[in-house]
Amino acid sequence: MSRYCKCCGRSDRKIIKDMCPRHKLQYEEYSYFLDNNSKDEYDTNEVIEYKDHAEIVLYDNLFNELDEKIIIDLESVNTIKGIIWKKQGKHIVGIANQYSYDLPNLIMDTDEKIEYLDGNIYNNRKSNLDIVKTKKFKHHFASNKKYKNKIIITSIGGSTEDVTGSCIAIEYPLDNGYRDLVLIECGAIQTNRIQEDYISNKKMIDGIPFNLASNIFICHSHSDHIGNLAAGVTRGFNGNVITTYENEQIMKPMLVDTAFIHNRNVMSMNNKGKKYEILYDESDTYTLLSKIRTYSIDEIHKVNSNLSFRFTNNNHCIGALQLELFIKKPSGRIVKLYYSSDLGSRLNQKYRPYSEERKDVSKANIGIFESTYGESNRGFTKNDADLEAKALIDKIKEVTYRGNRVLIPSFALDRSQSIMDFLYENFKDDDKFKNVKVIVDSRLLNEINNVYRNILQGEKLDRFNEVMSWKNFVFVSEYKKTEILAMDKDCPSVTISSSGMMSAGHVLTYAKSILPNKKDCICFVGYSSPATLSGKIQQGAKSVTIENKSVPIRCEIQIYKTFTGHAQRQEIIQYMKNINCDKIYLHHGSQLAKETMKLVAEEDFLFSDISKKIHIIDKKNNQIII
Repeated sequence: MSRYCKCCGRSDRKIIKDMCPRHKLQYEEYSYFLDNNSKDEYDTNEVIEYKDHAEIVLYDNLFNELDEKIIIDLESVNTIKGIIWKKQGKHIVGIANQYSYDLPNLIMDTDEKIEYLDGNIYNNRKSNLDIVKTKKFKHHFASNKKYKNKIIITSIGGSTEDVTGSCIAIEYPLDNGYRDLVLIECGAIQTNRIQEDYISNKKMIDGIPFNLASNIFICHSHSDHIGNLAAGVTRGFNGNVITTYENEQIMKPMLVDTAFIHNRNVMSMNNKGKKYEILYDESDTYTLLSKIRTYSIDEIHKVNSNLSFRFTNNNHCIGALQLELFIKKPSGRIVKLYYSSDLGSRLNQKYRPYSEERKDVSKANIGIFESTYGESNRGFTKNDADLEAKALIDKIKEVTYRGNRVLIPSFALDRSQSIMDFLYENFKDDDKFKNVKVIVDSRLLNEINNVYRNILQGEKLDRFNEVMSWKNFVFVSEYKKTEILAMDKDCPSVTISSSGMMSAGHVLTYAKSILPNKKDCICFVGYSSPATLSGKIQQGAKSVTIENKSVPIRCEIQIYKTFTGHAQRQEIIQYMKNINCDKIYLHHGSQLAKETMKLVAEEDFLFSDISKKIHIIDKKNNQIII
């Protein structure tokens, strides 16, 4: 006997308690149905055909038909069918079989940038779509004949001199006498100084040989490792982005959000009389996403007769990887390059339950290691992590038990999910906490929560679903709901909201309400740049400016440093000691961090009778030739 949804009458979805999945979620959150529409996110768009054109029907968030229709040529109908089309920002994008599509690019069958001649994004007739030729950027890679048979490794990102903006170019010879070039990561420089970051990122982007790159390897999905990827589309990148399925799924919301922030920042600067160009937009992002190719970990995959690679688990965050490249020179010698990307710590692994345990690589010819926590004043032990975890629990109890509020600014990817799990584990059976709201507020954060449900497996998936079903959680993506919750000063709550550095986002609305109140508390669980709002608060500012208004700081401020996803200095030194490697290079850290780590490591090597040499990658020494 067929079962039907009592709200919409649909019967071809799993019916639970007489409700389809969509209306069941509505009822659980609001205690009533928002609509009686039978459509859901898995239904493709209706296509209406006329004599001389066709129209694609669009829907709103409740799947009601919109007035706007997408106009296409009749010859394009078969091309666009079977794809779920939505308007996102100023673009029409589609999803099918885990791939993303940009409508005009699909219709024109090109990866080149496309402009609408009449400026109307709904008019997708071919006669209205103009292919814009990308700029040609000249690069001098592999131009010297004496390096014809050499492997050249060049650090060309911001991580050459500091932490953010990871990008390394590797040129190598092919058997046919030509040369190939691949990139490892392509991150954004992030100091949270909008104009300075724009100038630095443009300089970095213009210096990357996208038009020569056959592949870009991605090791994890934090913005300082992927944030400039979409700029490659505007600068001639026609290769593949190589990563895993987990990272592909996380990269989708992360890169779309990055494009939105970039466009917003450029518009903000230009409104003040500047004339900065947009380096990439959402359409470039969707074109880039279509170039992603996914591979399994712990297996060697062949790219061509001279290049193979292997991804290995890393515990920095969910989906994080280490990379091994195997490059065969014309002589037949195979050179193995190890790239750590950001390494995770084993000292606080139990507080980051969704990242995989790190599997260390045992052998390489060249090892490139991160050095984020290389400075002497940064670091912690396993005992420090346990003590801080207990201190955070005690502080949340102290504040919420007396009826007040705690704000936890947190990064949308990995840190927030770890904190959600932490709160559930420590408060799920606490009767005093049962009336405390745990607000999870951020559009990006909640999109990533949905991705977690797609990529986690086995016990980790069971655990995450258990955490997400906790009745204390209130999930918020819409700003109107944020405004209501932020002004509720009478209900005890813990709010997790991004961004972690409070540079933008819904967290600012909560901060405006909480900062002036002596009995409330802000708990910081991640690093903050001194230039950011959270950095200023942590440094003891008496007041801060939020959205052009001065806000006094009277609430309690607590700082917890052990929830980081980065390996500590001694952990990295131990890794460098254990790996059988000819040469070790340090990057992705401040100059002081690299110099301090080199000094401490080489002293450790000396007492351990290890003869390895450590080199620093910086602006003057950014190239390795083999």
